[in-house]
Amino acid sequence: MKYLKQPKIEDIIFIVFLIVSCLILLIIGLYSIKQSEMDKLSNDFYSKNSIHLLVNEKKYNLFDEVEQYLNNHEFILFKEHISSNPNLKGVYSNGDIDIPPLIKGTFFEKEDYERERKVAVIGRDVKEIVVKNNKSFIYFNNIPYEIIGVMGGPFKSKLDYSIYINLTTLPKSTSTNVLYVIDGSRKTKHTVQKFLIKENKKIVELDIERKGSSVIINENISGNLLNFLFLLILLCSNILSFSFWIYKKRLLISVQYLIGLNLLFIFFILAKNYLLMLIFSFGVGFLLFIAFNINEYISNSTELNNIFLTGFASYIALNLVLFLITIPTFSPIKLMKVLK
Repeated sequence: MKYLKQPKIEDIIFIVFLIVSCLILLIIGLYSIKQSEMDKLSNDFYSKNSIHLLVNEKKYNLFDEVEQYLNNHEFILFKEHISSNPNLKGVYSNGDIDIPPLIKGTFFEKEDYERERKVAVIGRDVKEIVVKNNKSFIYFNNIPYEIIGVMGGPFKSKLDYSIYINLTTLPKSTSTNVLYVIDGSRKTKHTVQKFLIKENKKIVELDIERKGSSVIINENISGNLLNFLFLLILLCSNILSFSFWIYKKRLLISVQYLIGLNLLFIFFILAKNYLLMLIFSFGVGFLLFIAFNINEYISNSTELNNIFLTGFASYIALNLVLFLITIPTFSPIKLMKVLK
């Protein structure tokens, strides 16, 4: 039994392969996160799930409708064109949403909306700032809004000139053709389209042209196809590496079977060692990734942790299936042939 626990060259090769696989998985995940951030910054911080709505009736309160249908959703609501300044918007958020990158300060919090606090979050290049009593303010309709946060991304964008004010402090609209944008998850978008738009003739969904790298990719090849190709490559590489590892263990399996060990027991020990290598390799890969990308990990820890756990669980499930498929192929006749 000690022979089963001794590290062999195939074990070392396989551990290196798993570490590299973990690193590649996290690097691709980080790239996807950064691409999504760049696309949002190129589109007024609206994601591909954002929905642009035009309210064509006076005094219609879209905000009440949104709260009714999206109370259990995480979303952010923008009200546009509330002044002559196109960069000034009313903002309301619900839940743990993806907020704009902040240079300093904080974004709106639930208490700000509940108490209807006159607060604002501005871009780093906004000039219309008034300082009073060591506090900074931005004025809207001659009303001072205290600045609680300053936004700014890794490159120049319209976000640098944007002014977000607490939507709950705005007076109700008395005009038609009021533009809103709701942004959130795919589920949120589906809910808005199915319930809020389909059953309400006062609201019209607008088709807004997007900018950024996601548009270029979508014009040539769909995101689903890219994901499929990536998963296919990952699947094939894992099957090949597993086949190599199990091929190198065929002599060990034959010897253990010859001395009287049950074949299922032999594979159980192999599977246990395999799982330990998988845990060790993914752990090392994860720590190496964090060591070389500590700032990115701190900024995107939730997303990267989800990517890591999903990849790790997928590897375990896939290799469990491969073990179950491999066991029947080791018949007594084939095992004896290996020893000849």
